[in-house]
Amino acid sequence: TFGQKLGYLQFNVAAALKAPKPKNTLAERILSESEVLTMIALTPKTRDKVLLTLLYASAGRVSEICGLTWRDCQPSGDSGQVTLYGKGGETRAVKLSKATWQALQAIRKDAGPDAPVFASQMGGALVPSRVWQIVRQAAQRAGIDGNVSPHWFRHSHASHALERGASVALVRDTLGHSSLAVTSRYTHAKPDQSSALHLAV
Repeated sequence: TFGQKLGYLQFNVAAALKAPKPKNTLAERILSESEVLTMIALTPKTRDKVLLTLLYASAGRVSEICGLTWRDCQPSGDSGQVTLYGKGGETRAVKLSKATWQALQAIRKDAGPDAPVFASQMGGALVPSRVWQIVRQAAQRAGIDGNVSPHWFRHSHASHALERGASVALVRDTLGHSSLAVTSRYTHAKPDQSSALHLAV
């Protein structure tokens, strides 16, 4: 402590104190499936509708989505995939559903391979602050309280995919987590779910 450094105290009195554990608020930042779909459905602008869809479908971070170019979007089977460039130079390809891929392709028009997927009115890439604005407005239209951010779509993707039977390993790879332990947080994020509900008592 400061007093110890100046010589007023012989030892660090704060060392015996235990810092309180931070509250786990992850569950509060997970939207329900109907909330996500309502936010998308009530968004009037096609570009923004596709933006929200891709935030949820790809579980991409806002910086990854803003940095997407059409070169990063490639056909794969009967749909396609996006390549996301994440933290620390980590790259991952995320396969999209046919419906999401078609919605994405519909906004391309005549854009070249190096053009941003989500362009601003000036033609450059959308900036994260604008994406936050779009998400907040969508939440307000859907009547959702709270400081909803683009990252909530990532949390919601992980939680919903696990609920629908995706493995923790698959969700980890899609989100680009460094370990299963990070992804496993989402299995503990639903306070209304418990193994006790599967018992006969």
